[in-house]
Amino acid sequence: MDNILKDKNIVSKILTELSELCLIPDSGFLAGGAVANTLLSMKYGKPYPINDLDIFIETEEVEDPFEPSNRTSRTPTRTQELIILSGYYEGELSYDHGSNYRILEVERDELLNWITISRVSDRDNIRNYSYILNGFDFNCCQVGIDLKTNELYYTEEFEEFLNTKQLDVTAIYTPAHTAIRLFKKKKELDCYCDVEKCMELLSQPLIRKTRLRLNSRHFGTYFSDKYKDMFLEHYKDIKPYFKMVRFFDDKKEMWELSNDTFTPVSPDNDHVTNWLNPKNSIPQEMLEKWATYNDIMWTLVPNKFNTPNVKVMEILSSVEFNPLTFMSSYKLVNGKIKNKLLNKCEIVLGKGKYTKLLTLLNPYYCDCDFSVEHINDIELFVGKYPQVLNVIIKFKINLQESLKLIKVINKVISFEGAWVEVKMMEILNKWNVSIKPTYENISNALKTYKSEMSKPLVDEIKFLSQIKLPKGVSVKELVSELEIHWAGNKLKNCLNNPGQEYIEKIKSDGVKVIVISSEHSISALELHLKTEEIMYVEKQLLSTCNTNPSSYHRILADIIKAELNGDLLKSQYEKRLNLYKDVSLLNRGMLISTEDKKSNSNDSPIILREVITLNNQEVIIEMNAEDMVIDEEGNIF
Repeated sequence: MDNILKDKNIVSKILTELSELCLIPDSGFLAGGAVANTLLSMKYGKPYPINDLDIFIETEEVEDPFEPSNRTSRTPTRTQELIILSGYYEGELSYDHGSNYRILEVERDELLNWITISRVSDRDNIRNYSYILNGFDFNCCQVGIDLKTNELYYTEEFEEFLNTKQLDVTAIYTPAHTAIRLFKKKKELDCYCDVEKCMELLSQPLIRKTRLRLNSRHFGTYFSDKYKDMFLEHYKDIKPYFKMVRFFDDKKEMWELSNDTFTPVSPDNDHVTNWLNPKNSIPQEMLEKWATYNDIMWTLVPNKFNTPNVKVMEILSSVEFNPLTFMSSYKLVNGKIKNKLLNKCEIVLGKGKYTKLLTLLNPYYCDCDFSVEHINDIELFVGKYPQVLNVIIKFKINLQESLKLIKVINKVISFEGAWVEVKMMEILNKWNVSIKPTYENISNALKTYKSEMSKPLVDEIKFLSQIKLPKGVSVKELVSELEIHWAGNKLKNCLNNPGQEYIEKIKSDGVKVIVISSEHSISALELHLKTEEIMYVEKQLLSTCNTNPSSYHRILADIIKAELNGDLLKSQYEKRLNLYKDVSLLNRGMLISTEDKKSNSNDSPIILREVITLNNQEVIIEMNAEDMVIDEEGNIF
C-alpha cells in the first residue's frame, strides 16, 4: 500500500478502526499518534500502540500576541504563575508568525483527550487545521482528520516518515519533553532515528548560556511528574545526553548566570568580590517561590552537547532565537536542505538582515532567481515599511515575489499618499491568503475602506469656514476616521494611534481637532469643550512629529479659538433669548382666556422658577408647571 494516503476511503477506514476503541465525535480535529499509528498498522501489517485520542477544539476567540492576556494558564517559563498539569501542559505553540495557538484546557474522558485551543493570531486565515500539525514535535505525529468534513491533513515530513520509518524532530517548542519522548517513540514504533543529531538539536536551547538569549514565550523547558517518570523509564538511553535537575537548582543556576553572581576575584586579583553584593543576591521571596515547585518541576541539562554549535550561533547572530530560526539554522548546518537551495540561502544569510530572518522562518523564501541588488532593494523597503515583513510571512511568498509586492505597494502609496501605508498593511494582514495582493485588489479594498471611513463621526463646526484668515491659510476640522488617519500620517504623530482613542474622543463631541495649514507649516489644534463655561479650551497645539508650532501658527490657533468661542457664546445666548420670547408669547396668549380673579379666591399654583444671567443681570422666569412642558433644549410645549 504505497499510496495509502491517496486512498479516497482512507479516512473512513481509519475512523472505523478507531471506533472500536471509543465513540468518535462528529466535530473537532483528531490528530497525532492515534491516526498516525493506525496508518502505520495498515501499511506495515502489524499493530502499533494507541494510548489515547487527541481531539483539538478551536475557540472562536482570536488573541493578539502583542496584547497582555488575562489568562493565568501558561507554561512555567511564560508567566509568573506556574500552572502544573499532569500530562499535557498549557502554553503557546507557534510554528510560524501567522498561525500561533495556545492550549487553554485539556480534559480527559477515558481514551479521549479534549484539547481546547485559541488562535493567537489569524493571519493564516484559510480555516483548516494544518497549522496544528506543524506545531507537533515529531514527523511521526503530523497527521490528522477534520471530523466535520472527514478531510485528511498531513505534512510532507509525515509522508516521508510513513515511507521510510525514520523518526525525526520537527519542532523544538518543548525541547526537554521532546528529548524524553524521542526514546519512548523510537521504542514504540520500532523505527530508525539518528539519535545523535536529534540530541544535539534538542540540547541547543537547553544550554544555559543559550537560554539567556531565548524568547521564553516560545520555549517551554520545565516538565512535571509524568515526564519525570518517563525520563526514569528511559534513563539508560537518555543518560549520555542529559541529566535531570530540580526546578529550584535550575532557577538558582540561571539567576547566578544571568546576574554574574559569582565573580571570585576583583580586577586587581587580590580580593573576592561580588558574591557578598546584596544587589546580586537572590531575593528571599524568590527563593521561597522556587522552593514551592521544587519537587513537582524539573528540566534537563545537556551532558554531551553542552556547548553551543558555533555554526548555528553564527547564523543566528542578529536574529531572534525562536523555535523556527533554530530549526532552520540546524537544517542549514547539517545539510538537510538541497545543495541548490542551500547555496541561495547562504547568499541571503551573508547579505541580508530582514531577508535573513525571512529565510530562517522559511528557507524556501530563497527558492527562486535573485541577485544581491534584489536583496538590497527589499532591505531598504522593509527598513522603511517594516510592516511588510508580516505580509510576506503571511502569504508565504519568495524573494522574487517580494520584489513584485514592493512594486505594488510603492505604486499604491505613490497614488494615494504615504498616509495609506498603515491601513494598507492592516488590510493585507486581515486578508484571506487565497487572494493575491495585486494592485487592483489592494486599490479596490482601499476604495471600500475610504468610502466607509469617510462617514462623519459628528457634525462639523459650520462657522469654521466663515472665519476670515490670511491668504494661503486653510483650516480643516477632523470629523471622520479617514481624516484622522490622514492627519496622523501627515503630521507624523499619534492622531491615528488607536491607543489615543481620538475616534472615540471626537465621537463624543466634546473634543475638536482642527488642522491648520499654511504655505510653510502645518499643525493640529486640539480643543476640549467646557460646557459649564460655554467655551473651548486648548488641550494642545503641535506641529509635525509633536514639535512646537511656529509663532505664526500660534497666532492662527488663538484667532480660531477666539472666533469659535465667540460664535459658541453667541449661539448659546440666542437660545436663551429665544426662550424668553417664547415664554412672553405663551403668557400673552394665556391672558386672552384667563380671568382676573380676586386674590383671595386663587388656588395655590405650582411654580417652576428658573434664574439665569443675561448681560451680567439675573433674570427670574416663573411658569405654571401644570400648564407647560419644557424639553432639554428649552423648547416650550
